[in-house]
Amino acid sequence: MDKRKVEFKITLPATAVWDPSLPNNSNWTYNSTDRTITQIVDRGLATVVQPPFSLKWDGNQPVTLAPTWTKIIMQQVTTLVNDDGTLDNSTRRSGELYYHVSYVRRIRIRKSLLGDKGNLVPRDADYKYNYLVSVDQFGGTRPQTASSVTFRMIEDEPQARSLLTGYELRVRPERFTATELAKLSHNKLIGSDNGTTWTTIATNITPVQVSNATDYRANSVSTTLHTPPEYRYFRHVMMI
Repeated sequence: MDKRKVEFKITLPATAVWDPSLPNNSNWTYNSTDRTITQIVDRGLATVVQPPFSLKWDGNQPVTLAPTWTKIIMQQVTTLVNDDGTLDNSTRRSGELYYHVSYVRRIRIRKSLLGDKGNLVPRDADYKYNYLVSVDQFGGTRPQTASSVTFRMIEDEPQARSLLTGYELRVRPERFTATELAKLSHNKLIGSDNGTTWTTIATNITPVQVSNATDYRANSVSTTLHTPPEYRYFRHVMMI
């Protein structure tokens, strides 16, 4: 049996984020140019199992709701390593790794019109409307006390290209720690007409803290844009 060591080289998906501090990652070498991780292991171990590693994601990886699964494919190349450290390219073998993921619903995003009992009442004679896009824990079986959910981005896709005349970031402070509230200030509001190229509208919007449901649903915004930008898509992105 050939007892030379084996090099594993795996190409990571574009949506993966490499973090060497995660479990099983310290023995891998990451190349940011081609987004590969490499590790050399003894042949005996390599014939039993591919070395483990851990990944986290950048927030752009589509994932389906359980019980269905999303299959993520990664390319893997194995090559025997000569005693002098060079690779024996004649032994190179290519294959694929399959990673199946799904999610359990833990977050709810709702868009509702603000106004008289939620009816289509314009804010003024120019037919401008205030909408509330709210994010909270999923309203099914309530999680245990001190549980939390996180999100990276909210995207709003109006029915047609629309003017943004103002905005406000509104929070219920009793649902956040002081550290979390501070992090919420690191954000940006962006717009796009094609969903690919984005223009920054505002950055580091300071959250407005409200203490009750009435103030949370107030039909007003704290920032008015005197030259409203017009876009097909809008995103509010958390920079944390």
